Amino acid sequence: FFVEFLKLGGLFDPWVGDCPLTLTSPNAAAKRDILGTLLLAVLAGHQRYAHITALRGDAVNAALLGMHRVMSGRGGMAAAASRLHLPAALG
Repeated sequence: FFVEFLKLGGLFDPWVGDCPLTLTSPNAAAKRDILGTLLLAVLAGHQRYAHITALRGDAVNAALLGMHRVMSGRGGMAAAASRLHLPAALG
């Protein structure tokens, strides 16, 4: 239900658009996939990157957020988090 709240409230799309994460590799994941995976992991109560891999079977919530895929925990999410420009993210 929280995903519906984000979509109907118009909160998820602006959050993705305003995030200062930029990946330039042609093989890089979409910003929506990275932030959506992070959001789903927080909502599921995961506290480690390794636990995020359990979300890969959740195609319903990913589709509701407009994601193409759920990121892997250790490789994808850790690499994306290391590229986030924190001063810009914190305002």
